[in-house]
Amino acid sequence: MTPWPVRKMVRLLICSTSHEKATRQIIAERDQTLSVADQLGPELVGSPATIGYLPGIDEDMRGWSVAQTLEHNTIVNTVFTDIVDHLLRGETLVSNFDVKHDVMPAEGVGSEQVKNFAQSVDRYLARVEDVSPAEMAATKFQAHPMFGPFTAKHWHAMFGFHLKLHRRQAEAVAKKLNA
Repeated sequence: MTPWPVRKMVRLLICSTSHEKATRQIIAERDQTLSVADQLGPELVGSPATIGYLPGIDEDMRGWSVAQTLEHNTIVNTVFTDIVDHLLRGETLVSNFDVKHDVMPAEGVGSEQVKNFAQSVDRYLARVEDVSPAEMAATKFQAHPMFGPFTAKHWHAMFGFHLKLHRRQAEAVAKKLNA
């Protein structure tokens, strides 16, 4: 479990991120992550490499390939999109989603994950494109498993934050593979 001071700091960061800044971060992180995958190419993107400790990356995620990181993000992006969609409709998402198990990528995934990842980010951005920051902030709350109750505005900021964590992971994997 993430230590309390770290949870509090992340929550503060998420809650203080503007809608516009979060949108810019989502786009930038998508593009930077795709660049990492492109630089590796289809032959290496599916090759796993064990990386050292990175903040926000669990021990059981440190031996992934870039493709597995992309698949993980695609899974999480889909969940975030569903949550935000429900909140924008005035609902909360009732789910038995297991945040430790259901986000894990398959073994042996490859370059197909590049397209899936890009599409998952683009689907999310299309869903929130015409939603005002005020609408995002005025939704009900949906609990995040580690950081507490979030409105759609907070989930929007968390989307970019999550992409950043795993972009750094993808960069570390690429660096190890290219060494």
